[in-house]
Amino acid sequence: MVDGKNNRSLTRKNGHSAETTPLHKPTEIVDMLEHGIEPLNNTASVPPFTETKSGAIVGLAILDNEVFIVAKDKSNVEVFDIQSANYKRQWKVNGLVDPNDMVACPKTELICICDWKNCVEEQEIFILDKTGMLHNRWRCEGERGRISITKERSLLITDGKKSEVYEYKFDGQLLSATLLKVRDLMICHAIKLEGGNFVACFEDKIAKYHEITMFDSNGGILNSVKNDPAYTSPRSFSTPKSLAVDSRGNIYVSSAGYDEPPIGSKITAFSPQLEWKENIPNTSTGDNLSGPLRICLCESERSGLQLLVADNKTADEKLVEGKIRIFNLTL
Repeated sequence: MVDGKNNRSLTRKNGHSAETTPLHKPTEIVDMLEHGIEPLNNTASVPPFTETKSGAIVGLAILDNEVFIVAKDKSNVEVFDIQSANYKRQWKVNGLVDPNDMVACPKTELICICDWKNCVEEQEIFILDKTGMLHNRWRCEGERGRISITKERSLLITDGKKSEVYEYKFDGQLLSATLLKVRDLMICHAIKLEGGNFVACFEDKIAKYHEITMFDSNGGILNSVKNDPAYTSPRSFSTPKSLAVDSRGNIYVSSAGYDEPPIGSKITAFSPQLEWKENIPNTSTGDNLSGPLRICLCESERSGLQLLVADNKTADEKLVEGKIRIFNLTL
């Protein structure tokens, strides 16, 4: 649930490190420290979003209380402090052309970036540490892949054309390939749960059909949640793009809603059995998201459970600018 004890919001500007010369103006983080269930009434002088120069955020990861961001068509990674939201540093990834996802593995302290290469070459995975040092890079199966980290310290990659998921070691060794048994839908993202089951989200923009499905380790369907085409229910979702799971097995899905009314732009929390729990933010407050493309969770004794959202605006059906929204949650 969203923690609503103190109904307030805070916009924090980035501070540049004296010894770091940025490649461009860093992305600004908008930190929603406490999001209440009533309309915000104390933020009239603080715009909920401020314009950024980095472009749309397509990759978002957390490692050691630092937030790592990669923007569309950019070859550099920006780093921020998760507590202060201050800009810290950035580094260029040589050979990175068309980044479309980024994740971090806390156990190995490695960061993984998926490069689509503008769909003219095989997609490529970059493995780096938090200082930007390259540990490995390798070509991988599939097209238009999205990535996630498993409990086994491996990398899960989706194939947007075949509804297939591939599991790799960080050195590029293919461990498994699993075909998810669904009808002709485009897979957007997948995660692997404890016990070996998968959860994946799918979309069909033409038919405006979207679903979130749980599969067994062989790709067989266990459970599924489908969208309400009329969008009349608060449980409706549209254009699911990203998934995350917390330590209790609750599953979070971003609904970008690019081609639907604003009701579609939100994060939806589901139980481990894919039962609807709540929307984040509560759309009754009027605090809708623009287009949440990527999400990730941060759990710590100091901050509890935090949900980070890469929220992007669009213009002429293209992603144009992004912000980071942070929500404090209660399990």
